[in-house]
Amino acid sequence: MSKKMLSWLLVGTMVGLLTSFVCPIAVQGKTTLTFIGQTGPRYGFAVKGVADAYMKLNPDVDVVIESYPWEEWATKIALDVAGGGGAYDIIWIDYKYIGGYADAGYLLPLDAYLLQDSEFWQDIQSDIYDVVLGMYKYKDQWWAIPHDGNSQVFYYRQDVLDDAGVKVPTSWEEVFAVAPKIHNPPSFYAAGANLKRFWAADVWYAPFMSAGGYFWDENYVPAIDTPAGVEAAELLLKLTKFCPPDAIGWAEADLYEAMGTAGVVGMAPNQWAGNVLTNPEAAKLANKIGVALPPSFRGKRVLPMGGYGLGINTKSYYKDQAWDFIKFYTGRENQQLLVAHTGQPARISALTDPVNVAKSRYFSVLAKSLEYAIPRPVIAEFSLVENIVGVELNKMMLGEKTPAEAVRDANTEVYKVMQGRIEQSQK
Repeated sequence: MSKKMLSWLLVGTMVGLLTSFVCPIAVQGKTTLTFIGQTGPRYGFAVKGVADAYMKLNPDVDVVIESYPWEEWATKIALDVAGGGGAYDIIWIDYKYIGGYADAGYLLPLDAYLLQDSEFWQDIQSDIYDVVLGMYKYKDQWWAIPHDGNSQVFYYRQDVLDDAGVKVPTSWEEVFAVAPKIHNPPSFYAAGANLKRFWAADVWYAPFMSAGGYFWDENYVPAIDTPAGVEAAELLLKLTKFCPPDAIGWAEADLYEAMGTAGVVGMAPNQWAGNVLTNPEAAKLANKIGVALPPSFRGKRVLPMGGYGLGINTKSYYKDQAWDFIKFYTGRENQQLLVAHTGQPARISALTDPVNVAKSRYFSVLAKSLEYAIPRPVIAEFSLVENIVGVELNKMMLGEKTPAEAVRDANTEVYKVMQGRIEQSQK
């Protein structure tokens, strides 16, 4: 990867944090695997639960978990990439970074392991949607195994809708018909969304793609400044009129707090699925929150794909042991263990398992959402692209730009980022 590309990867995290690197540890025959992931339910809690079970079965292995909030986690890995790698053995990966990590030589291709463990690989292929599994293939090689499948769902306060005598909206037109009936600021807001920087782009994606839009054409020429892009921006601006004023600074945890604990938000129409809002141990109002498919737009429903995979650092001293842990984490027989520790699986069997659905009732809706989802681009530049879109949408929300101006300016800035690929594809 070029120095310029590495800088894009770093800038995409938008966080200027410093870190120290961890050296591999080997103590008299005992292997220590360093795992980097994220904090909280669905993330850190799940990793710890699975790791504890693995270490009980493998007393000669220690799994040291480094968990961080999303932005710090992304920055830690980006800095390790830029520094030549080696700080971690097992990497919790957002699939949109696969291309950048692979091009940088940071990840170990898993193809040899998959060939070696063909029975495991066949089981993975039969139990994970092709579109989910395919996110971890880049330049005809496999770089990670998905352990967390995700798309967007619609969270809503069932009691509030019942009191207003309205049904759960199934389209954006219905969302905006219901919103005025439950909107009562400043004590209660009809809607909420995490709108901080690239999270704003996450809300914009679904209506944009449902209206027929995509980020660029076959030559990577940006196609954001289109009628679909403007319509989606207008919809997002309309939604913000029903959101708390500080939602422009919200990340996911802020939305969870506002809706699940403070109880000041009625609907989150395009929210990444997660196990907080329906979990009574994590959200005080969980038993009042329902889950449905996100609203359609222009008669169609296209959703962005989320999710995470587990990969191995090229410079790990313990690649075989890291692979053994990944197989354990993603194995069919351990998915109830994962869910019991608030994890969110990628396997279809786990998302539809009655035992798991009883613990995380949003799973059945998530399984349906995945059928409507398409991946975001798996290239190094995309982390910066979505941040550009999010920042321009934030400027629109602040009244600094119109929807058309925000989309136009995002398109211009994205073109600069993509110029190298554009020139290469047109040769």
